[in-house]
Amino acid sequence: MDSAFLQIIIENNYKLPKEYTVAEITPQLISNLGSTQSDVRETSYMVLCDLINAGVGVNYSPEQLREIRKQMVQNLTYGIGEKESDSVFVRAFSILVLDKLIALDGINHYLTEPEIRELLEQGLVYLAAEKDLRGYVPQKGWAHAIAHAADFFWVITRNRFLDTEDLKRILNAIADKVTEPVTHTYLYQEDDRLAQAVISALLRNLLDMAFLNTWLDRFINPPSGIVWREAFSDETNINARHNTITFLRSLYFQILLGIQHVHHTYTNKTPTMRDELLSEITSTLKAIDHWVYANED
Repeated sequence: MDSAFLQIIIENNYKLPKEYTVAEITPQLISNLGSTQSDVRETSYMVLCDLINAGVGVNYSPEQLREIRKQMVQNLTYGIGEKESDSVFVRAFSILVLDKLIALDGINHYLTEPEIRELLEQGLVYLAAEKDLRGYVPQKGWAHAIAHAADFFWVITRNRFLDTEDLKRILNAIADKVTEPVTHTYLYQEDDRLAQAVISALLRNLLDMAFLNTWLDRFINPPSGIVWREAFSDETNINARHNTITFLRSLYFQILLGIQHVHHTYTNKTPTMRDELLSEITSTLKAIDHWVYANED
């Protein structure tokens, strides 16, 4: 299945040629998620997601959707821990398909609470374990594993089964990933995508400032034990410092200015604790970059 054939499907409003069935084409689309050809990988993803987005019972039964979910979860472990290998494409595009499956559950409620919670666990494990942080790969296109994982959390945070403790775990996982000593810096708006996931959690209005203050302290005193004023002597630590500061700045401005796409299930477009949170993020940035910002006095 080449990109020209897939493009024909897209240009035909995602209708399959008469000689093909959804059952026949789905395994090929899933296999193509790991293609090193960007056009094949991305168009396969687009066609598969359109088939899923049509709704439960249109192209797939609940059982078939669960089978796709099972395959995507398995794919998250394929080559996990590798750096700069082609296995990243399988993982990065599988986590994106999972967010579409979860988004569909928000409409059709075809997944049970244990199934959603299993997906949450798999997403948290994957975020911590993913070591290939490349965004755009020359000659092969987007990998963007961390941005795609952020999209997964952007969707699952609004799921009806997730409670306060679940949201806390997600925010802590994001903080730990952002502050992790790494060989890459986030250059392809991973910070914005991760911040959007946090905004989605905040809009549930289940998190209080007591937790958020503790969470923000995680950026000042990360679990890795990095001391920011000493980070310049180690490349992985200075990368972590860069990623931490850019994330906090992204979060600050998304809260200040609002975000472009707020899901219709949220009655409020901005977190209710907006002003206090902005003040606390400012204090967090000052604590990390104390030599840059002026004191209030």
